[in-house]
Amino acid sequence: MGCADLASSAAKKDMNIIYQKIYKIIESRDMPDITKNFEVAQKSWLLSRENWCDVQGFMIGSPMYSVCRMDMNIARVHELNEMLEQIQD
Repeated sequence: MGCADLASSAAKKDMNIIYQKIYKIIESRDMPDITKNFEVAQKSWLLSRENWCDVQGFMIGSPMYSVCRMDMNIARVHELNEMLEQIQD
């Protein structure tokens, strides 16, 4: 679980950096509704991750609390990176 926690933390840092880059791009284009939607979407994703991983941890066992978050964080970094590539000038 320790390795999963470390990988998850590294992915969370990457996720936050990429999120901020995307947020700044959207904000700079003066699209307040989209900026707000992006913020809400990320917060919703975080809540969904927590709930989903808690269910997996409870049903499958304690290692899934860490492994699930690691997997989902890494996948989210890839999703955000794809978006960033698409919207960069």
